[in-house]
Amino acid sequence: MPPTRAIYTATTDLGGATFNPTGTASFYAAGVGGDSLLSMALRFPAQAAGSVGGALAILEVMPVQYKHMLGGPTLQVDLQTGGLAEGVLTFLMTFAVLVIILKGPRSSLVQAWFLATATVTLVSAGSTYTGPSMNPAYAFGWAFVNKRHNTWEQLYVYWICPFVGAIMAAWEPAHSLTLKPPPPPPPVATSTSTSTNGQIRYRTPSSAELFLEAGTTATSPTNSDSKSSTMKRPGLRHESLSDKIKKYKGVLLVISIPVLLIAFVLFVMPSREDYEYGGGIRKMSTDSRSYAVIFDAGSSGSRVHVYCFDQNLDLVPIGKELELFLQLKPGLSAYANNPQEAANSLVSLLHKAESSVPKELRPKTPVRVGATAGLRALGMDASDKILQAVRDLLRDTSTLKSEANGVTVLDGSQEGSYQWVTINYLLGNLGKKYSNTVGVVDLGGGSVQMAYAISETDAAKAPRLSDGEDTYVKEMFLMGTNYYLYVHSYLHYGLLAARAEMLDASEDSTNPCILAGYDGVYKYGGKDHKASASPSGSNMEECRRLALNALKVNETTCTHMKCTFGGIWNGGGGDGQKNMFVASFFFDRAAQAGFVDSTVPAAKVQPSDFESAAKRACETKLENAKSIYSSVDDNDLPYICMDLVYQYTLLVDGFALDPWQDMTLVKKVQYRTSLVEAAWPLGSAIEAHLKEPEECSSDNDDNGSDMENDDDDDDDVRGLNLSDDGLFQDAKTIVNILQESSDNRVKMKSKIEQCGVKVSQELVLEVLSRVRNDWEAAFTFFLWAARQPGYAHSVREYHSMISILGKMRKFDTAWVLIDEMRGVKTGVSLVTPQTLLIMIRKYCAVHDVGRAINTFYAYKRFKFDMGIEEFQSLLSALCRYKNVQDAEQLMYCNKAVFPLNTKSYNIVLNGWCNLIGSPRESERVWREMSKRGIRFDVVSYASMLSCYSKAGSLYRVLRLYKQMKKIGIEPDRKVYNAVIHALAKGRLVNEAFNLMKAMEEKGVAPNIVTYNSLIKPLCRARKVEEAKGVFDDMLKRCISPTIRTYHAFFRILRTGEEVFALLEKMRKMGCQPINDTYIMLIRKFCRWRQLENVFKLWDEMSENGISPDRSSYIVLIHGLFLNGELDAAHKYYTEMKEKQLLPEPKIDEMLQTWLSNKQIAEGQTTESRSNQCQTTELRSNQLDCSQSREQTRGIPKRSHERNFIRQAETRKVVRERGFSFWEP
Repeated sequence: MPPTRAIYTATTDLGGATFNPTGTASFYAAGVGGDSLLSMALRFPAQAAGSVGGALAILEVMPVQYKHMLGGPTLQVDLQTGGLAEGVLTFLMTFAVLVIILKGPRSSLVQAWFLATATVTLVSAGSTYTGPSMNPAYAFGWAFVNKRHNTWEQLYVYWICPFVGAIMAAWEPAHSLTLKPPPPPPPVATSTSTSTNGQIRYRTPSSAELFLEAGTTATSPTNSDSKSSTMKRPGLRHESLSDKIKKYKGVLLVISIPVLLIAFVLFVMPSREDYEYGGGIRKMSTDSRSYAVIFDAGSSGSRVHVYCFDQNLDLVPIGKELELFLQLKPGLSAYANNPQEAANSLVSLLHKAESSVPKELRPKTPVRVGATAGLRALGMDASDKILQAVRDLLRDTSTLKSEANGVTVLDGSQEGSYQWVTINYLLGNLGKKYSNTVGVVDLGGGSVQMAYAISETDAAKAPRLSDGEDTYVKEMFLMGTNYYLYVHSYLHYGLLAARAEMLDASEDSTNPCILAGYDGVYKYGGKDHKASASPSGSNMEECRRLALNALKVNETTCTHMKCTFGGIWNGGGGDGQKNMFVASFFFDRAAQAGFVDSTVPAAKVQPSDFESAAKRACETKLENAKSIYSSVDDNDLPYICMDLVYQYTLLVDGFALDPWQDMTLVKKVQYRTSLVEAAWPLGSAIEAHLKEPEECSSDNDDNGSDMENDDDDDDDVRGLNLSDDGLFQDAKTIVNILQESSDNRVKMKSKIEQCGVKVSQELVLEVLSRVRNDWEAAFTFFLWAARQPGYAHSVREYHSMISILGKMRKFDTAWVLIDEMRGVKTGVSLVTPQTLLIMIRKYCAVHDVGRAINTFYAYKRFKFDMGIEEFQSLLSALCRYKNVQDAEQLMYCNKAVFPLNTKSYNIVLNGWCNLIGSPRESERVWREMSKRGIRFDVVSYASMLSCYSKAGSLYRVLRLYKQMKKIGIEPDRKVYNAVIHALAKGRLVNEAFNLMKAMEEKGVAPNIVTYNSLIKPLCRARKVEEAKGVFDDMLKRCISPTIRTYHAFFRILRTGEEVFALLEKMRKMGCQPINDTYIMLIRKFCRWRQLENVFKLWDEMSENGISPDRSSYIVLIHGLFLNGELDAAHKYYTEMKEKQLLPEPKIDEMLQTWLSNKQIAEGQTTESRSNQCQTTELRSNQLDCSQSREQTRGIPKRSHERNFIRQAETRKVVRERGFSFWEP
């Protein structure tokens, strides 16, 4: 008897042996089942519970290496498509079963064949949609195991839609096929001793009998008779579904109305709104899947990880695995002298990764390359060239979403913290106490990272690094829990780097760590290291001595209570270090040494196991090693003794672990029913998935908002209006010294010391304001001022300097100043909540949302209040720099601590409205506020009106304005300004003026923003005279124009004379030009090909105390390119990089191509040009040019064109890059 038939036989008399809820429901709907409504109500929960038990039992008995194959049906398309697919598949399956069982062949073998064929066909058809299941109980069991059973997706796709499909399938056979039960035979008495009074008993067949046993009725007369007798009671007709509907139509109508309403609400209801956020890990809702491609460019090899996330940020399979993982050797650092070959080594991995991402999702899929210790050890110049080659490769050959800042050398501490988050995330430890987390030691090729959670007490004792690097402790808020994470990256202590150190540490030409019989050279980091075995062979004790020397275990520079090696603080130990997970080379060498099974994802070992393995390896000769260590690569085989000895020494002597302490060697971590690679890229993938940084734009014109903008990036660096002429001259003297000596810091310090200027707070603020775009000059002056007798920095000077450092991404130095402000020496702390808010804003400005949030939680460390106002300041900072999605999700996930209110929603709403400018997202938030019962106020309406106004939707502006007044909310100035701007933009100028009069009658006086809302649309519409009339009316009201007012007029000017005349008028009226003004005008004059005016403005910037920022340089350099002045462009780009401003990859590319072509042209020319610049490679940052700027300015326009025509290489570069010099 087959197993399924045995199970059926044993359970038929108990419950009918039905395992599928849709089968039970369909037979009942078709009028041929034996269940009542009550029995079905009891049967459905039992079926679901049984499925859960079965899934758990399978997981319990399934070997670990095969558990990743289990997972049950999962939705692989959007919600609506999945629901439709599951409903249709269940309809077809149920229809096929009913027809085959009730109207099909009598042979049970043929029936089974038809049923199997139908099942396989439908499962194959639905495999790319829903799994599929066609059985709600089965789907529920696996969903429960994977913790997704209580989602709308599970209810809608795997319960509601299959039931709808099954009932529709049952309705169809009941009517179109007119299924009727067979005629009842004469009743058969049950002749048993237990029958009472000789009565005849009848039994109605169960649906399971119809599913599994109907085919057996034709095989035996006896079976046929006994089976027939159970089909219907004599003289009775079983009611069909249509009969029942007619009979109970009143009751069904009453019940169906609320059921339909509930179903409709569930259908339109968005997905789960429970967002989980924690320093880079959060859950969010979306209807589509997303991918992330992460390259781990390590020293030992290059690896690529491809992850796929569902709408809740849960990992979902890519094929049969939860990630695509590929690797190759060697790593990028092996190509130190050939950057292009280094980039080409990634091509095969890139193509395979790209092919795993659906074609339509590739442009949206971020690709990142994180280079680790191998490239860090090469030095900046070599690593920069390799990374640039990789950027070019991604840009030119890949359809994935690549960004220049996505290809970087990963900071060591960041790598370690990613690794810790990854492993604890996969283990489900995040959100628990720090003592319940695991520590991580990740041994790479070039570095080793250690990370584990420590107590707040130990975190407070953490020393600061003397070189201004990150502290040992990272404060992270993950899954609702605040963690203090000790993390340190030991550069040059990775396994491959340690080989070089131990080879160089050998006292003679031979080494006691090399297997006997080997004589060769070890290559690492572009250098050769002699690797010859000792005549007596390898010796573990001698090798361990070399390992101790390489680790610097006896380092005497340790100034802390507890150190690891090299004088590094060990974090204090504690509960977070008790359960250690060690990864990467630890696992690989353990598997190769034979004391760990290479097929298992993790194994419990002790450090002493490495010692035992090392002893065996060191006693082995090279000629015998291949047979013993067959899985070790030939290039690594001579170093097997060295590797194992170093690993044991690192754990015991370096990290001070007990030799018999249990620890876990980990290669993969079980995540639900699957195995995931235990590597840092998962953390990076989550960050890339959630945070898409806005591109920095060099166009800083005010192209969107004429509304009030109270925030300015340099609020904390504003100078004072100096009325003291002597103070003004002192500031000018200092600034001149700083600018003239920018390339010689020693000379700068000497000149400042000799200038004889008396330092005051006003002077410091003014100087910092003028040089705020040159952080080195500002910091040099700041440090000099602090040393002057009789002067001490106040809070405002510190804030100005911290703001400058934050803007230039010198966060480590900024934290050093904050630590200085804490007054450890003086006992008086100058740190205020505003200090931390400045850091939060600067992190938000560079889209480092995780560190911004961590800084917010540092309020607690500084003993500041963390109330709703501080939280709203964090939301404002996030939104201010377009991290609006992050702000919204942070608001939701903290709603238990900081309750949702109107102000919090207004911050997010204003972000979508005025910072992002997305009416769609703004309307979504508006609906969410209404749904949650959050009261709208005048600020809410002002944000929406502003959004619609900028979008040019006058109809929606007027409709919302009318609605607001109808419900009794009085408009304020912001509301009026938004409506006036919309009317003026729609060329309804008279109506705009009438509304301005109406607002005055209401007692709301117009301000400068009101007039700007009129002037800017008029200027764009070229209604210059009307704009001037508004301007004159504004002056009559004694309202001073702002820089935005003048910018509107600058855009419509046509000649240089008009531009300089308006500039002069600006100054006379007390409005000084800013960086954005000069950027706009430089761009304009470059387009007009008036280079004399370009350089005139550039010099004027410095004379007015405005230090050019990155955007200013980029606009100037692009303008010079457009005018064929590539030598001058190169000069200013070199100057820009000397100021440590962030390079522009596109300019880099163009200059490199130009220099290359120029050198070729010069090599082919015999004539020497005495007035031509002699340049080296772009990266050398040196330019010796005999042609002065004054000579460049003096060349007439047509002379420029003639020179350009003669320079073929210049014309080629520009045309290839899509530029035109002949633009009017």
